[in-house]
Amino acid sequence: MAWERTDANYIKNIYHSSESNMDMLRRFIEANGFDRMHDYQPGANIKKVLLSGGFYGRYSSENDPPYHDHKQYFKNTKTGLCCLTYNPYKQADKIRAEIKKWAHDNGLEADVYDASHSWYYPNNTCFVVIHLPGRKIVLE
Repeated sequence: MAWERTDANYIKNIYHSSESNMDMLRRFIEANGFDRMHDYQPGANIKKVLLSGGFYGRYSSENDPPYHDHKQYFKNTKTGLCCLTYNPYKQADKIRAEIKKWAHDNGLEADVYDASHSWYYPNNTCFVVIHLPGRKIVLE
């Protein structure tokens, strides 16, 4: 599977609602130097994708993170920084503990931001970032 460039043409084609804040998404991409993005592949080993930047093997969808919706991988090919993001229609405070536990159980870290940080349908979805331990992902 090939990663897509995060150029203007791809950003225009990413699935979003009429309420989406594409400038917020662009700032997130630029702040982290993400030059590639890829749609989430259900059942993939997320830790292996984040470690290698590639898609290897398939696993059960039972291993997917909780509440995943509107999901994208992002990658900086210069630094190797990689993360999975998604935007569930839930309040961050109600799902944060479950997502963080899932991430910990899978050798990962998760940041769960409230609705003001979600580019996809702001104030109606929260923003989740799953990444390798010790790697810092900034919002903008």
